Amino acid sequence: MVVGDFNNDKEDDIVVGNLGSNDISVLLLRYQPDFINSTVYYQGSNPNPSAVTTGDFNNDQQLDIVVANAGSDNVQILLDYRGGNFMNTITYSTGANSHPENVVVADFNKDNQLDIAVVNAWDSDLQVFLSSPNGTFGASTKYSTGYSSFPTSITAADFNKDGWIDVVVANSVSNNIGIFLGYDYPTFTSRNIVLQNRDSTPYYIAIGDFNKDSQWDIAVACRKKNNITVFLGDGNGTFAKELFNDLSPSSRPQSLIIGDFNNDNISDIAVANSRDISISILLGNGNGTFAPYISQKTIDASPVSIAVGDFNNDSRQDIVVALEYANSIGIFIGIGNGSFQNQISYQMPRESSPVWVAVGDFNNDNVQDIVVTNFYGHSVGILLGYGNGSFTHVTVFSTGNSSGPCSIAIGDFNKDNRMDIVVANRNARNVGVFLGYGNGTFSSQITYTTGSGSMLVSIAVDDLNNDTVLDIAISDFRGGRGNIGVLYGLGNGKFLVPKIYSTGVNSDPSSLAIGDFDNDGRQDFVVSNSKKNNIGIMLRNKSEPFGKQTTFSMGKNAKPYSVVISDFNHDDQLDIAVANYMANNVSILLGYGNGSFAKQVNYSTGLYSGPKSMAVGDFNHDKQVDIVVVNSNTSNIYIFLGNGNGTFTFSQSYLTGQSSEPSSVAVADLNKDNQTDIVVTNSGTSNVLVFFGLDNGKFSSPKSYSLEYESRPASVAIGDINNDTLLDIVVAKYGLGYVEVLLQTC
Repeated sequence: MVVGDFNNDKEDDIVVGNLGSNDISVLLLRYQPDFINSTVYYQGSNPNPSAVTTGDFNNDQQLDIVVANAGSDNVQILLDYRGGNFMNTITYSTGANSHPENVVVADFNKDNQLDIAVVNAWDSDLQVFLSSPNGTFGASTKYSTGYSSFPTSITAADFNKDGWIDVVVANSVSNNIGIFLGYDYPTFTSRNIVLQNRDSTPYYIAIGDFNKDSQWDIAVACRKKNNITVFLGDGNGTFAKELFNDLSPSSRPQSLIIGDFNNDNISDIAVANSRDISISILLGNGNGTFAPYISQKTIDASPVSIAVGDFNNDSRQDIVVALEYANSIGIFIGIGNGSFQNQISYQMPRESSPVWVAVGDFNNDNVQDIVVTNFYGHSVGILLGYGNGSFTHVTVFSTGNSSGPCSIAIGDFNKDNRMDIVVANRNARNVGVFLGYGNGTFSSQITYTTGSGSMLVSIAVDDLNNDTVLDIAISDFRGGRGNIGVLYGLGNGKFLVPKIYSTGVNSDPSSLAIGDFDNDGRQDFVVSNSKKNNIGIMLRNKSEPFGKQTTFSMGKNAKPYSVVISDFNHDDQLDIAVANYMANNVSILLGYGNGSFAKQVNYSTGLYSGPKSMAVGDFNHDKQVDIVVVNSNTSNIYIFLGNGNGTFTFSQSYLTGQSSEPSSVAVADLNKDNQTDIVVTNSGTSNVLVFFGLDNGKFSSPKSYSLEYESRPASVAIGDINNDTLLDIVVAKYGLGYVEVLLQTC
């Protein structure tokens, strides 16, 4: 799930991946307290879109969408045409049985074009597709993430400040995070960061500057240990010893994201807890530590993906989560003090299973929209934002029949100033890119295969090769070998064949984030290796785009599931928050700015919570970065308010609904009230929830937007899909195999 402005209306919209209906959904934000019908884009035959993100791939100033299709082993690109209309789909294979799990967009080769990197879970590799200026992509390069590492998450940033984008992958089975340091693409130097606690299961990874040292830090969601583990970057591609941030013992963190939820200018972490039906917020203290987590229940199902955006234009960050089993997404409007309003739900199509959510402006209206991947709906859904925290009904874009879109991200892949979407299609074993038209619609999906045996988990977008073009990074489980796949963008909405970076044998990288952890001007990767219970850092260098990963243990049986990055302690260094699915906590690792991190500090997300996704923002207007966590098992979200020194204080939990199993979360100001709102996808109840932020860091009761039955949204993103300055929502429907867009209308 990602957030962005897809229709250029200056409002945040949302994209959600629907696992069950195999589509993605785009929700465009409008000004009324509601979303218009989402637009659903089908992804093909059983694509199972697992992740989605956005970017302008063809340089038309419209935000396009890229989807990772786990079921059909490919990546699909939906090119936006005239504000939220996605007419052209381009598909790129990730390889047979590759199972692309997650995707990221960045410029890996310094050609000023957005590239794509995918992690293929079953192939245990990282795959990079380089883009061209017209939104197409060339041949991919693969990098092993380690034998049976099973990468599930990916992100990218310049961790060692060498001007090259690096990649970090979460290897869920090998229990580490893999860091690929980029240098003079296609060269990467990789190393693993083994998690201290065995069986942590690092599942999701994100990056941020948690201690204000201007260095990228890593946050890892450890599913088995129920914590977020943070590694503070040293700025040279190395990281300090992990810091643990415990979540509820039942949280099972699935995803996380970085933001400033209390407006204190300190990075916070938001976590999607898949077991205890909640999101958790860890407010940063500014020194790499976080306040104890605050949880907020999600309605109807557990969140599995989380994203951040400002859906109501109040300058306060909001959160959107994917509620896989509710077939919906949930939006939590931020109050500005680290707390959120009650969840607002937006339904995805029946049996869609949204598993990923992201935020962006898809229609160029300066309003944030949401994109969701629907795993079983085999589609991507887009919800266009109205700018008041409400969204249009979902628009769905298919990722292919049984594609299983599990993760979604957004970016401008073709440099047309329109938000695009990228989806990780787990079952299709590809990454799908939807190029945005700037009016809330998208081109047909362009797919990039992640290879035979791949199993995509997570996806991220950034410029990984310093060419000013967004690239895509995915985390991938592949036959016991974990890896990150990077798809280098060509700047035209197209990408090269994924380049693979190993995260280790049996690592199972479940999430990744991108940032410059070593202050060398190059983007690095942090990945949650869920099976190895560690997070891995991959720093870029001059001889290899991403080097061998350095791993940081998240603890025994932690199963880190999601990572986000931010500066949690105001040291201008990127820090990491990790959602540990089995440890039921969020771990914070404060970065040193040299690629190394301090020892993790854990924040509980609740007993058996199963945190699955996170996002960060300032929820209480204290200029500190806060965290929202989606707890899939307890069907709630937790809010952790950042203290500004790298520590967090638990603020509140919000229910996402009985058996909602929230899968993804995103944050944005949807209703332009300067409060951060939260969008959550419920995989169990197939709906999208929106929690509107209030002044004190709390959130309103969620508003629900229903998706199709068993669409099982897996991921959500927010952006302005149709260039109406309103943020829309894009949902990846894992169950139905398409992407759905919820346009915000006014």
